Amino acid sequence: MSEKARRLHVHTFGSPAGIPVLALHGVTGHGARWQSLADALPELRWIGVDLRGHGRSSWSPPWGIEQHVADALAVLDRLKIEDAAVIGHSYGGAIAVHLARAAPDRVERLVLLDPAIGLDPDDMLETAEETRTDESYPDVESARADKAQRWAGIAEDLVEAEVAAHLAHLGDRWEWRYCRSAAVAAWSEMARPAL
Repeated sequence: MSEKARRLHVHTFGSPAGIPVLALHGVTGHGARWQSLADALPELRWIGVDLRGHGRSSWSPPWGIEQHVADALAVLDRLKIEDAAVIGHSYGGAIAVHLARAAPDRVERLVLLDPAIGLDPDDMLETAEETRTDESYPDVESARADKAQRWAGIAEDLVEAEVAAHLAHLGDRWEWRYCRSAAVAAWSEMARPAL
């Protein structure tokens, strides 16, 4: 088994006998965010990957698109999946496009949800700079309140699921499970020209 495949955390949902769907999340996200979509389509075999630098996967660089593509292929290899439907949201959409380009025989079909491709470099600089600021909380309630405000209009049970799956106690503070450096690198990758 490849070292890359071992270092990525994978969430599985749905039917183990179903058509495999490799699900790639956006920057600062995690593979468990695909749970509600998987619940709506339980006949599929959902494979939600925590991208490198996110969730419970290794936070070690490199964090570029080519590495994420190699990691995704390593996960498919580890699970002995020849080809899969691939769904990507935001940064995951950009990775999915590069995956389809690099290994078209491994991608049975491609679904892109608001893919972050060819975004304005000045906007990405501003977003990357905002990402560098501290986003930690003294307690779970503060984190939950901030997430609920940022996700205004999102169902409360989804906010609760995000807190349960993605909030970690680090030292004396609570933080979301993603590496700020990986997020900054991702914003840069999203400024690449579209393929």
